Amino acid sequence: MDISDAMISLFEPVLIHKTLVGSVVNEMFLENGCLLLRDADRGVYRVSTRESGNDPMGRDSLEGDDAVLQAVTEKEDVLFRFEAELDPALASRREELLQGFHDFRSEMMIPLKYKDELRGIVSLGRKKSGKMFTSEDLDLLRTIINQSAVALENARLFEENLEKGRMEEELKIAHDLQVSMLPKEPPRLDGIQVAASSVSAREVGGDFYDFITLNQGQNSARLGVIVADVSGKAVSGALVMAASRSIFRMLAEETQPVHHMMKTANLRLKQDIKQGMFVALSYGVIDPVEKTLTISSAGQTLPIIASRSSSECRIVELEGDRFPLGIVRECDYRETLVNLGSDDQIIFYTDGVVEALGPRDEMYGFERLMAVINRSRNLSAPELHDAILRDVMEFTGDVEPHDDITVVVVKIL
Repeated sequence: MDISDAMISLFEPVLIHKTLVGSVVNEMFLENGCLLLRDADRGVYRVSTRESGNDPMGRDSLEGDDAVLQAVTEKEDVLFRFEAELDPALASRREELLQGFHDFRSEMMIPLKYKDELRGIVSLGRKKSGKMFTSEDLDLLRTIINQSAVALENARLFEENLEKGRMEEELKIAHDLQVSMLPKEPPRLDGIQVAASSVSAREVGGDFYDFITLNQGQNSARLGVIVADVSGKAVSGALVMAASRSIFRMLAEETQPVHHMMKTANLRLKQDIKQGMFVALSYGVIDPVEKTLTISSAGQTLPIIASRSSSECRIVELEGDRFPLGIVRECDYRETLVNLGSDDQIIFYTDGVVEALGPRDEMYGFERLMAVINRSRNLSAPELHDAILRDVMEFTGDVEPHDDITVVVVKIL
């Protein structure tokens, strides 16, 4: 009863192991004992806890094809040393079995199972009195070991719940951090109309966008537009997102050219973020007075322009290297100047838009995106933005999104 009460109150696997082996060895006055637990990654059973006094064991593990492990698995009950010595059914592997019992200084091997699944083996040595184990001893041992198996499963589930709670808390922190970095509302500048949103595929996405107002005179201002996709998710992705946003905001204060900002940001991210992470980002500066777009891209999707002067919208072709930021130290990022006209619309988007999957595993694609832009080109920026998102959502239907979707629309007035 004392052992049972102890098992119920324990949620640390190591303490359960020690309580099981220590209690049995001490209360039954045994020479030694140990618990071997399955190492799922390596397919072996290793000693996790032992009570063996000064008598060392010959080994500390059982391989998956070990005769002792196979015999215990087949019998599904206690396997005694004398059975290994006398049972005709074990004659073909008797020598290996006896060697195993000798190595572990064992008199019996008892399977530790949970719902018919072998989780471990309890090896117990002889009684110090030299007496044989009775049927009452075996009933007691089976009961204690079964309770231990349940306690270990409860501890595993408890740890899973704790880990789930920690992950949920981490996701909440990352989500709050990500949301805090997105603009609360589109900027209001003379000569420009803006609409933007980002929809996460999970609790925390990798997409983000930002706007930077670049003053160039008392009565005019340019708009810097950042659209990006960070490779990492959760807190790590949110922190890289924050770093990227801060770098561009700081560089914008120095009024550096677009291509220079891209090169500097790449060097800093390459130095600061861990290997394997990167940021696919495009940065463009829109001048509503001169009606121009100056843009450079590092692995981000190419923007689309719907112009009054053309019957079809077009993808902006860019010059220079296109490596995402943070991968290669030296990149030749260049800027491309695009002339705009009144009522022209610039559509920035991430790959989650064109790669959105429908019910038949078909991608949304560029053709559908270009078609909805052409149909809605004469609308306001918010109306075109909503039309694009609505068309994507209608295409995907009930299919759960596998990537974030970000759309930014800027209209020249």
